[in-house]
Amino acid sequence: SIKPILDSGVDGIIVPQVTGVDEVKKVVADCRYPPTGNRGFGPRRGMDYGRKSLDKYLEESPEELFVAVMLEHENAVREIEEIVNIPGLDSVVIGTMDLSGSLGHLGDRSHPAVVSAIQTIIDAARRKNIYVGMGLGYEPELARHWLERGVQWIQFGCDYEYIVQGASQLFDSVR
Repeated sequence: SIKPILDSGVDGIIVPQVTGVDEVKKVVADCRYPPTGNRGFGPRRGMDYGRKSLDKYLEESPEELFVAVMLEHENAVREIEEIVNIPGLDSVVIGTMDLSGSLGHLGDRSHPAVVSAIQTIIDAARRKNIYVGMGLGYEPELARHWLERGVQWIQFGCDYEYIVQGASQLFDSVR
């Protein structure tokens, strides 16, 4: 359940391993309060433990929550036109490694089938003003490549990778 995460007061959520339109509909519904969704109400932290009024919270929360799904399966590519037409979806994130594996080319993100699938997602999302993100490791050249083709934001690695890389560079510089 994503409800406890949402109730903690986050500004947005990225749900990984989403494989198709039915899952996207469920994610969006789980993130939105009725009447547009089915999210249960219990935002103690989101209401700053009572310091934010109920009226203020209800006024701000539907617009503030950024809902993104990570598309990492060939079925999501087939259903992309339906996916980008789901009201309440703010962004799609392309998980390039899992998508390449789903297409039978694990790790080969330059394979024509993988490149075509990625571009299909980008084009469909951009036509509907849905933000397009991409998950990558530390790969500035690949990021630049996809930014030039319509990706709007990049997620590079993760915090523990930054710590390890920074520490390694520091130790290498003093050896």
